[in-house]
Amino acid sequence: MKRSIVLAVTVAAAGLLVMPGCGTLNSALVTGQNQSLLAVNMETDGVIGSVTMPAAAAIPTGLRTPVLTFDSTVAFLTGGDDLTYQLRIDETSITLSAAPPVPIPDDGRVLDSAAVNPWTLVRSNPDPGGFALTANNTFDLRTAVSSVAFPDFFEQAVVCDDGSTVLVRQTYPARIRLFTLDRVGVLADTGHALDLDSTPMWVACAPGATAGAVMLPVGADASVVSFRIDLTAGLTRADTAVSHAVASGAMGPINNSVAFAFDGSGLFLRSSSIIGDGQDGWIERRSFDPATAMLGDTASYTSRAGVSYVAGLHQIGVHPEGGRIYLPNAFARGGRIDILDATTGARMGGLTHADMPNPVEFVVEH
Repeated sequence: MKRSIVLAVTVAAAGLLVMPGCGTLNSALVTGQNQSLLAVNMETDGVIGSVTMPAAAAIPTGLRTPVLTFDSTVAFLTGGDDLTYQLRIDETSITLSAAPPVPIPDDGRVLDSAAVNPWTLVRSNPDPGGFALTANNTFDLRTAVSSVAFPDFFEQAVVCDDGSTVLVRQTYPARIRLFTLDRVGVLADTGHALDLDSTPMWVACAPGATAGAVMLPVGADASVVSFRIDLTAGLTRADTAVSHAVASGAMGPINNSVAFAFDGSGLFLRSSSIIGDGQDGWIERRSFDPATAMLGDTASYTSRAGVSYVAGLHQIGVHPEGGRIYLPNAFARGGRIDILDATTGARMGGLTHADMPNPVEFVVEH
């Protein structure tokens, strides 16, 4: 269940975040290969509305990944112009904030937001030779509270649902690194890392922050690797499983994305064959034990899913109450979000919208 957070902040029009007065909204954001951003109400499985982002905010493939904060009524999106835009979501609309977009120092890009603390993680490039992970004040993204230097590029930073455990996906060297984020916004490197055999394309933290999973997308190492999280002992590899696309011998297999069931009892893995008839995509569910990070030996179900040629990104949306999962299907005619029963994999319906011709990501607050 989502946490109900009550916040009220009064600010001037200086690009500061304005949070709503109360309540929560089980909303999600959908991006595609255009400048539109859709908001979805997961209580009704209906489209709340759409907003067209300014042309300067776009990148060649559409839009960067938006970040939902707190109660899913405010979102950030760092545009191709390196300005971070704020969006407001309610039960009837999604709107671009009247506040001007914020230039986060050092070409900062929003990566994730803590669900229980007012801190947002930002990747910045303070000098040509390195990068930094910073914890910025969610109410004023221009203010960095703490920073950790990175000598190498990193793609993703995830705040686990405890608000204090942070996983960072690094492409070279290929590893997952473990950090902590305290209540006053101080980031600390634990010194622990999980070294991997090939480039990781997506990492997810299980509910409870005791386990995680990382996706290795293609080639001989194509698999999902689960691991235990302990702030003292570090990250310990626990189990490995191959996706349906790999196990079935599909031509050109690729692992697309991985996500956990809302209660941590299962793991969803999406995979595709990049050589096929446009329908060679699958979603599977494996049982998962968050205490040991062990995966079920076989999938409890494997269902057809729209093919995706993208590795990584939010390509599996899990309903916060657990009953449904959402899969962007850019290859369905007109574009569609497929809705499946999370337990059985049976198709429950779909979402379409004129502003969603090629959906790529389905982003929920975690």
